[in-house]
Amino acid sequence: MEKQEQILPFDVRILLNSELRRRMSQNDRYSLRAYARDLEVDPSDLSKILNGKRGLGAKLTRHFAKKLGFSEKAFKTDVDPEVPDYQQLSIDSFEVISDWCHYAILELTKLDNFKVTASNVADQLNLAEPDMELALARLIRLGFLEQKDGELVDGTEGHCTTVHHNFTAPAFKNLQRGILKGAQNALDEIPFEKRDQSSITIATSEEKLAQAKVMIKNFRRRLSKFLEQTETRDTIYNLSISLYPLNHKSGE
Repeated sequence: MEKQEQILPFDVRILLNSELRRRMSQNDRYSLRAYARDLEVDPSDLSKILNGKRGLGAKLTRHFAKKLGFSEKAFKTDVDPEVPDYQQLSIDSFEVISDWCHYAILELTKLDNFKVTASNVADQLNLAEPDMELALARLIRLGFLEQKDGELVDGTEGHCTTVHHNFTAPAFKNLQRGILKGAQNALDEIPFEKRDQSSITIATSEEKLAQAKVMIKNFRRRLSKFLEQTETRDTIYNLSISLYPLNHKSGE
């Protein structure tokens, strides 16, 4: 499934809490104190901010935006209590873009004789059932999952779309981190005959990068179309392709 950028204006507290959850999920020893250290703020002040007991001014907003790699324009320092649904969609959209499991769930709906429930999804993806309950609710709220004849089905027609916004870049970084972690796990856990992982190192010109990106996109879409044209669907796969420079030029 192709991921297309779409997102809504964002409350800085939402992002701070989401980022803390992400870091704690990747490291059992990560704590609020460690988060405060990384953000260069006092732990008690950060706790009050996360819990809504302390306000956020322009200076702190700029500070957090810089530390987390966001544009300040991606944040709303004042949240309108009259539009909770709009704010919820912001949370949902960020979480969908930044976590690979949402795309996997949408693909699971296409498997033969698979009933989408939190328990079944957790079993298939080796994830916690409570987390899958939240993920399913999130996809339903956004309209990505729909009820049809008593079953949850993909409502995106193959494209997960939300409105382009400045915080999509960090969200996609989170997504790629999760995908790369899954690829690392596959090296140890998936038999060789059920996967393909390879690489190639090339000396070339930077001028060809733009054209190379187009070629990769076209290849990805052709391969996706080929794999989806099948009468039997019994598993889901993830394809990730990384093209990046190994050397660092002087002055950069």
